[in-house]
Amino acid sequence: MNDTPPKHRIWAQGGTDHIGHASYVAKLLPHLQSVLDPGFSLDFQSITPSVTSTHALTEFGFGRAAVRGAIEAKRQAYDAY
Repeated sequence: MNDTPPKHRIWAQGGTDHIGHASYVAKLLPHLQSVLDPGFSLDFQSITPSVTSTHALTEFGFGRAAVRGAIEAKRQAYDAY
């Protein structure tokens, strides 16, 4: 078993939350982990409330969360967003 930490960290910004879409996230996360190459790690970030429509306010809320997530990912030295 390789105990070295992953070389590359990925911040994945989702439009779902872990509670409101628990069944979706429970299937999504194992799939995402299964397709990662060795040496990569993925951190799935969610938002609350989840994106459930294409209403302008919903889109604005997700856009705001996405920009904040990108800034935070850079601050935490993630390799990809």
